[in-house]
Amino acid sequence: MEKQFTKIIKSKVLSHEVKQFLTDLGIRPNKNFMSNCSRLSKELYNRGYTGEITNENIRHFIDNLPTEEPTPNPQPPQPPEEPPQPEPKEPTPTPPSEPETYDDTQDDQSYPTPSDEQRKADDDLFAELSRKYAKLEAENKRLKHEKQAMLTKLTQERREFRKRLEDHEAAMMEIEVFPDTRTQLSTEERVRRRARDIDEVTEGLVTTHATDEDYKRNRELVRFIKSHKPEKIQSPDGFIPLFTVDDDNQAAFQSKITDVFQKNGNEHNNTKVDSHGDYFLYYINNLSSMEALFDALESVYEKHQEFPFKITCDSGFILEQHDSDSCSYKYQPPAEMVSGRSIPMTIAERHDLELYKHYIYSYITEKTEVTHENSRNRYCAIVSFMFKVIPLQRTGKRTSKLKLAADYDWLLHDNRFVITDCDYNICVFNTIAAGLLLQEQSK
Repeated sequence: MEKQFTKIIKSKVLSHEVKQFLTDLGIRPNKNFMSNCSRLSKELYNRGYTGEITNENIRHFIDNLPTEEPTPNPQPPQPPEEPPQPEPKEPTPTPPSEPETYDDTQDDQSYPTPSDEQRKADDDLFAELSRKYAKLEAENKRLKHEKQAMLTKLTQERREFRKRLEDHEAAMMEIEVFPDTRTQLSTEERVRRRARDIDEVTEGLVTTHATDEDYKRNRELVRFIKSHKPEKIQSPDGFIPLFTVDDDNQAAFQSKITDVFQKNGNEHNNTKVDSHGDYFLYYINNLSSMEALFDALESVYEKHQEFPFKITCDSGFILEQHDSDSCSYKYQPPAEMVSGRSIPMTIAERHDLELYKHYIYSYITEKTEVTHENSRNRYCAIVSFMFKVIPLQRTGKRTSKLKLAADYDWLLHDNRFVITDCDYNICVFNTIAAGLLLQEQSK
């Protein structure tokens, strides 16, 4: 039947012809062609059709089907004639019968009564099964209790192990040992030496280091800084190199650098700003050095330092691509969408900016690791950079940045501040008014 259905679909039988066949067979067709084909194939199968599926053959088969003789309408069955009812007779009195007696011997023969030994054996078996069931229930309860205790213990041990592992990783990031004495340094000495090493590597560009307060506010960023120690970056050729290009590919690499330099304004460290209402995009094209990058970051901070702002970044690379025996270079510009992969940071004061500089240095150092290199692609240099700046609300400014007149300096010492949601940017005047009111009331 399925084969016939498939053949009907693939044949040249049209929809109206299928409907006519169904009508001739006494079946009412519908509007769906596939359903009509299925019903036709089923009807042909039931009537024993085995010929080819063509319009002529099906028409010939339907025309030669035997016509069914109409069956006469059956007559409704006549109700049977009721037999004549005999005339009622007067009841004759019957003599009282004797009461029936119950014979116990019949029950004894049908349901034999168990003996005392059998009853005792059944009772012993029931007691034994009851004891085994109670024992199994107790064992099951004990196993459930042990399982729960074991799971609780494993969970606690896993938490403790994870805590020890995190502490160990944090300690390995900070511990520095003398190669001769193998003595552990104090916390102050480790911090001092780490600051000295970073200052030497970055040539004074990074001067601020993460504190415990920074770790609480942005744990991800501080962990990234500690995991990727800054490496010395020199850029004598007008870009920030990440890997050394082979001598055979220097010509193609320098050609791509020149091409990108000309397309990006033919000028080093030119800045372009795109305003999108709620956020700003700062593009530093033809980036020449880390000093120029930090100078651009300083200018961004000067423009937005009045209120806290959130910042992310992305960099533009010269990408080296290997295809069989050839090598080519491609420029990958910074993108706003990719900037979401960097760790965001809220900058509200100078310390946050200096810490973000440390992150930028570690961010570029991390690009020199082999994790970004594969058999076909490799980041060779950074020639542009982008900062995405999102200004935050205008209220809630840090009290340490309030610039009050000398006459109202006592507000800082008395910690009398009022936090208001003000669209007119007069929260300082509200604070002074509230402070003066309190001072007047205390007299």
